[in-house]
Amino acid sequence: MPSRPAFLPNQALRLCALGTLWMDGAQAYADLSAQVRSFTAQALGPTPQMTSSSLELLRFDGLVEAVEGEAMADNAVLAITQAGRDELRSLILSTARGATADLNRLLMLLRLRFVHLLPPADRRALLERLIEQFEGEGSRLKTLFQGQRAAPGLLPEWLDLYQQQQAARVEWLRRKAREWGEG
Repeated sequence: MPSRPAFLPNQALRLCALGTLWMDGAQAYADLSAQVRSFTAQALGPTPQMTSSSLELLRFDGLVEAVEGEAMADNAVLAITQAGRDELRSLILSTARGATADLNRLLMLLRLRFVHLLPPADRRALLERLIEQFEGEGSRLKTLFQGQRAAPGLLPEWLDLYQQQQAARVEWLRRKAREWGEG
């Protein structure tokens, strides 16, 4: 099976910043930086990998533009560009997975936070892919559980609980896919 590309911390920062600008509108660099830092720290805990220094690259890449002020040093007010919207869509719909479990969780949170910004067909495609992902994880857990059912310790109970959580996630995603599929 070919490996999927890894979703890197700087891509998570881009996704968070671009989605925040699209959802909340133009805002000062310092405010955007603080929001991105706050969200990622709450999702992952503080980590040096998730600094907002790469946010300055968004302007150089044409993904955001200064609508007031000129540079980050003067706390320019930034707005997302069409190229930024296209990049956001690409990042949300990417098949990449996080290089770590924490980054995977952050990617899932960001996808769920910004899925409403996508056109309906893209929303459905994303939700269907997430359903497949969680169903696959559920199948692996079921196989693991069957092999560990009689094991001593707490592992069998933990695996049973984890399977129940995975099944609840799949059902929730199916329900959301039906609801969002109408719009």
